[in-house]
Amino acid sequence: MNTVIELPRTTGDVLERARSVTGLLAEAAPRIEANNGLTGDAVEAMHAAGLFRATMPAFLGGDRIDLRTHAQLIETIAAADASAGWCLSQGLG
Repeated sequence: MNTVIELPRTTGDVLERARSVTGLLAEAAPRIEANNGLTGDAVEAMHAAGLFRATMPAFLGGDRIDLRTHAQLIETIAAADASAGWCLSQGLG
């Protein structure tokens, strides 16, 4: 049996991944508002960045972030688009 050992991601990594999608979210904000819901590209980008797994334990592929990092993560996303921040917050709960 092969054992795969993955090093835990860092707090800075999850916040950097969050920052990497803020441009797309800011650009999508008018469409998100007009459609009363997140656009497919916004959800896909947040999933691709692993943001919805941020509070999960590392052995499940998550970042196991602490509460301070959780708040910083939501703040980073919400600054680009409030609806995306709210949806991420709900998804991490």
